[in-house]
Amino acid sequence: MSRKELSRVIPGLLVAVLCSGCFRAAELARMQREIEQELPEIGFEKEVELGLGPLSMWCIRSLCLLAPNSGEARGYLGEVDQVQVVAYRTLTSPSLASFQLPPRLQHTLKDQGWELVIKSREKGEITWVFCRVHHQAICGLYVVSLDPEELVLVRVDGNLEQMAAQAVENPRSIKP
Repeated sequence: MSRKELSRVIPGLLVAVLCSGCFRAAELARMQREIEQELPEIGFEKEVELGLGPLSMWCIRSLCLLAPNSGEARGYLGEVDQVQVVAYRTLTSPSLASFQLPPRLQHTLKDQGWELVIKSREKGEITWVFCRVHHQAICGLYVVSLDPEELVLVRVDGNLEQMAAQAVENPRSIKP
């Protein structure tokens, strides 16, 4: 491949890598808006947004090949297709004592194949963990965590059954 051809291909690849995780961000933003409508007194300000699509994950796995002592990480990352993380700072500290995930949002998630597997309410923090199963294997994880200081939304897609099995086989690899 000539230099001229490379100069055309490389920018396109970089754009593809940088944008490959952007398309699911709208879904997480919709979740934030639904929660904000349920708690209008809060208000949210985006702090962090990270979207890694299949191409970005491929690049990360490739970089792990070059890193020493990264075999364990490669094992976990090998099964992850996409990761989306959005964190919002709350503009006020609300009381979450009676807050529930908006029913319309629960129905939407259920219609999309998400099943609530964990709901935790502790010390002013509420967390919902949803999973999606395909062919009797976990293929998606969706976490919503809300406390008086922030709202964090995480979505991971891939063969998470395999990743969970690896974590169970080697529990020391999971550090608090």
